[in-house]
Amino acid sequence: MSGHLDNKINNLLTTWPSGTVMVSAELKKRGYYRQLLQRYKNSNWINELGAKAYSRVGDTINWTGGVYALQSQLFLPVHIGGRTALELLGYAHNAVLGDNYAVFLFAHDTTSLPSWFVKYNWNVNVIYKSLKLFGSPIIGVSTLELEEGYQIKLSCPEQAFLELCALVNDAASFEEAMHFIESMRGIRPIKMQESLENCTSIKAKRICLFLSEKTNMPWLQDIELSTIFLGSGNRQIVENGAFDAKHKITIPSEWKMNNINLDEMP
Repeated sequence: MSGHLDNKINNLLTTWPSGTVMVSAELKKRGYYRQLLQRYKNSNWINELGAKAYSRVGDTINWTGGVYALQSQLFLPVHIGGRTALELLGYAHNAVLGDNYAVFLFAHDTTSLPSWFVKYNWNVNVIYKSLKLFGSPIIGVSTLELEEGYQIKLSCPEQAFLELCALVNDAASFEEAMHFIESMRGIRPIKMQESLENCTSIKAKRICLFLSEKTNMPWLQDIELSTIFLGSGNRQIVENGAFDAKHKITIPSEWKMNNINLDEMP
């Protein structure tokens, strides 16, 4: 390999964030065309991870390295949200990893993920949903710097919790939401107010307010409920559950026995 090619491959490998995917569009932008990439592949410098996607030989590719490519190279309006965002932000201390571990990705529209991302085995269960929960999703999305040296976009904790509440549909997921909110005593009332006002899911907002009241969240006293649209009518969240008359939702029946008569709450 000539000195020019040596310099070119060295530059590529040294500027390639560890553990990430690089897509062909990004590589082409940097001057690495298909023929050159094939030469690098044959020389065992890079792997073809999938159609139009590559990794460095020897790298362990994490799902966050794939999301990094979606967000920072393909510029797809996709973010990490719900439970996954809360875990990455430190609001869960007993996260269960492994093949059944679920990673939640959200989009505000019907954006399709590229085939290489969908088909690759990330060793986690990637759940991708188009959740139109917020009129302006960018408001509640920020960046997180990972130890590997690259950034990913994810929901702020206040928005992530509402995303989690929007997916509650049984006693188990109700318990999960309770688990997370118990570690969220220090979140920002202003951001929670903003998230509640922008959230379009009546169900998510009612569950959030119910759980924050049940756990005596200190920031709840700073929330102005009059500016939050909570809809009308009842919402059945849990089958055969107890009815909370104040928030007009069904909850796990066993919670009613926890020294609280929920039907008589003011």
